[in-house]
This record gives sequence, C-alpha cells and structure tokens, in this order.
Amino acid sequence: MAFPTTPVITNFTGADEAPLVEGGLFAGQPIRTTINPSQMRRVGNQAAPATSGFSTSESYIDDFTAMDTEVYGTVATLPTNNTDWINLFARIQNPHTTSVDFYQFEWVLNTSGLDSWDCYRCTNEAFTLLGTWGTRDLVAGEKVGFEVTGSNPVVLRAFVYNGSSWSQVGSDINDSSANRIDSAGYIGFGAMRNNSVMRWDDLGGGEIVIPPVAGSYKNLLTLGAG
Repeated sequence: MAFPTTPVITNFTGADEAPLVEGGLFAGQPIRTTINPSQMRRVGNQAAPATSGFSTSESYIDDFTAMDTEVYGTVATLPTNNTDWINLFARIQNPHTTSVDFYQFEWVLNTSGLDSWDCYRCTNEAFTLLGTWGTRDLVAGEKVGFEVTGSNPVVLRAFVYNGSSWSQVGSDINDSSANRIDSAGYIGFGAMRNNSVMRWDDLGGGEIVIPPVAGSYKNLLTLGAG
C-alpha cells in the first residue's frame, strides 16, 4: 500500500506562538501528564521544541480519532546533540492523563554512527520497546512517517522520503501482546526539548485512505448493466 495516503495538515504558517495551538488544531496540552512534558511551539513558520521545561516537547491533534492512521512530517532542521530524538505518535488514548496509551516512532541521533529508528508502546505512561526498524542517518529536508494498522497484530511501520520517493525503513513490527492498543486514537508529533534548534515542517496524516479495488462490486454492476 502506498504511503502516505493523506494530505499535509499544516505547514505551520503564522505568527510565532507557544504553545502550538494553531486556532484549535492542536490540543494545547501535552500528551502525557506525570512527567509534565513541554509542548511544541511555532517559530518562523515551522514547529520547534520548547526552550524550557522537561526534556520532551510534544503536541497532538485532537479534532479526530481513527484506528488505522499515518502521521508524517519534514525534518527541516536536524538536532545536533548525541541521543537527541524526534517523535511521531499514533493511537493516542486518554491524553494528558496517567492512563494515557499510544504508539511512538522515535528517531535518535547518533553522532558517532548510524541513527536508530525505534518503536515504543506507552501504556499508562510506562514505555515498552517493541523493536527497532534499523539504523539510517537522516539528512535535513527529508521526511519521516509512521503508520499503525490492524488489531491483532497491530502492525507498525516506519517510512522515509529521500527527496524523490517514499520507502519503508526496515521490516514490520507487530504487537500481539495483551497490552496492544487496538482502538481509535489521536496522532501527534514531538522532539527532544534539550536541542531547540530542531525544526519540523509540513505535518500530515490522518485515517489511512484505501483506494477502491479494480473490479469492485460497484464496477462489476456497471460492467453488467444492459
């Protein structure tokens, strides 16, 4: 199936603001609550981590929920410190409570080797590493994406756009555990606050759009007419 199937939601055009709200597109609160993370902000028509507060900045879109979702964005400016990270989130449940659940894409900068692409599940604010999609360095201006589909197993995929085409990074990661998240949720994004030079742009995503299959029931009826 092609990736992505949904359009860009925002290119962060507008006056600088902190936290990032964009007229109500974003919830105006972090995904988690106990560790009191900061929220993303808008600076120079791009999204950036906060300049103070906890090490993680995160924001989520709260105007829809969906089961099979994707979320992606342009990494306009890379972080610079070793182990700095960027995040994409899907199937966010019960945000900003101690019972929050979600799946998380995490790219981690490695200044002495290849960068890592990891997948986590958060259950009641406790993280479980589900696996790694492998290692690959990012270049500023490339796009990254996260796709979550299915219920048992939940299938988690990472993607990268290198300027000409999208491709999957590594292999599928499956979650069949009793703690898997198998209902609709929100999508979001974030970055490590300790390096506030990082910039996101062109955030997209939503419920995955499946195109009609050739020879579908409707098409067969049309062909058989008359």
